[in-house]
Amino acid sequence: MKSRIRFFAPVLAVLLLAACKDQNEAKPDLIDPSDAQKVGAALVMPSGTQSKTGTPPAPSQSPQAPRVSATVSELPTTNGGAENISVPYNNLNGGLGGAYAQVEGASSYFDIPVQGNAPSSGVITLPVGLPENLNSGSFVLVYCIYDRSGRVSNVLRVRFTISRVEPPQPGEGRVTIGGRTYDATAICEIDLGGYGKAYGILIGQTQFVALYHLKRGSNQLNDVVNGTYDPFDGIPWAGYFDGSNFYFSTSGTASYNGRSVSMSARMEDAFSNRQISLSAAGNCE
Repeated sequence: MKSRIRFFAPVLAVLLLAACKDQNEAKPDLIDPSDAQKVGAALVMPSGTQSKTGTPPAPSQSPQAPRVSATVSELPTTNGGAENISVPYNNLNGGLGGAYAQVEGASSYFDIPVQGNAPSSGVITLPVGLPENLNSGSFVLVYCIYDRSGRVSNVLRVRFTISRVEPPQPGEGRVTIGGRTYDATAICEIDLGGYGKAYGILIGQTQFVALYHLKRGSNQLNDVVNGTYDPFDGIPWAGYFDGSNFYFSTSGTASYNGRSVSMSARMEDAFSNRQISLSAAGNCE
């Protein structure tokens, strides 16, 4: 996988000289966080998550059922980013099956796969992506875990309080890396030849963020460095070139409507394994 990334990085850097094509795209309506149905439909959950009608199975009464504890009950955040919920657990018997989560008041819930062998106690992380068109307000997410025998833990709650950040003005972008925010330029429909099209956010003449294979709405950015995904396979991912080094997404989310994008990602340099956290937004309107 990394050998293909090493080849693709300089190719992408050269091709990011395209101009923005003029298209008229409607902005998505703002979502009121108090509308549980719309929030539940818009959240970005990990790959493989299934949305199911109804409510999650109730906690098991068995003494062998896993137990979870809360690390946070309130999460102040903004639209268009992502939050990772740490979930300490214990009394896990027979391996971890996954997690359930639901926006309180919604008529459907998420069944989230959790990969890998888990010890009897530890911590798992539930990533939750927030759409760019989420308005200011709050909603509650309830969640729990279950083991491979289907035994369900106790249920926890966390309140997300959104302070909406408006997207950049037409033609503009912004990128935040390590707490420092840079003004940038947004470029849509970057033609990468046989590789497809990308969305670019350029910082000056030498740095850029590229978002590749985005689909309209909320996207999970996949791990194309350490995972089984291939950047050529049509899955959403992001890259960042700092003028000399190229970083690829290992996790994160992006909200996209064809002309504007907001994203938050964890990224890794495929050459040196250096890691950074990056958020960005761009508006080609």
